[in-house]
Amino acid sequence: MTTLAEVTQLIAHTMMPVKDGVATGGSTTTLIDTALTKTLGLFNGGTIWVTQTSVTYSRLVSTYGSDNTVTFTPALTAAIIAGIPYTVAPNNFSKDLLEQAVRNVLRKIYVLKIDSTQTVTEGADVTLPAGVSNVRQVFVAGVRCYHWEEVVGKLKFDKTSYTGALEIRYAALPTTPMSDSAVIDSAVDIEWLHWASVAKLWRDYYRDHLKDNPVAIELFNEARQNEQVALNVMRTKDLMAPARDPHHGNW
Repeated sequence: MTTLAEVTQLIAHTMMPVKDGVATGGSTTTLIDTALTKTLGLFNGGTIWVTQTSVTYSRLVSTYGSDNTVTFTPALTAAIIAGIPYTVAPNNFSKDLLEQAVRNVLRKIYVLKIDSTQTVTEGADVTLPAGVSNVRQVFVAGVRCYHWEEVVGKLKFDKTSYTGALEIRYAALPTTPMSDSAVIDSAVDIEWLHWASVAKLWRDYYRDHLKDNPVAIELFNEARQNEQVALNVMRTKDLMAPARDPHHGNW
């Protein structure tokens, strides 16, 4: 399972000159690394990711000052101790921008989801559960069925002989992650999400700041190519929502 914080950390490694390290001490709002000797203030307004007990948290950097100390907000629930791994990035792309890019690209793709909570008896209408729509495939008692239509929140069967457990395969947007610990939908390929988010960030940055910068164009094009490759992988893994099955009339 990959969380929002883990994805933004991955994106930051692609987008910015980040520093990976291991803490030598700290508190709930500070991280100290005696080996961190970057220019003072370099990470002000940037982002720090720390991993405690196998959970990654992201925080906004308030200041990076003397004594190799990074101060961040909001506070963690447990103090940072020696041995905690971290990544810190400057403010080229803020924590908010990284998270917004992930949410934005997740709103542009439909993935395959499955509901197995319903049954059908003698071809009676079946009311679809809340959140289930845009049905693509239906299986009855394990057998693929082509004698159905989705009509105003219901599955209607045009033959009466269908009885058994339903497996309803439908297209839906992935769940939108709103917090560090929010898990990315399992139907989403993380490599695609990574590169799609990078492309989104470069597209926006190029539009707003670097209209004639050939490096920005090159980096955007690279991200787009990698995004397409990863998207093709998603298709081969059957993670993308398939086309709707044809409806075979009652014959």
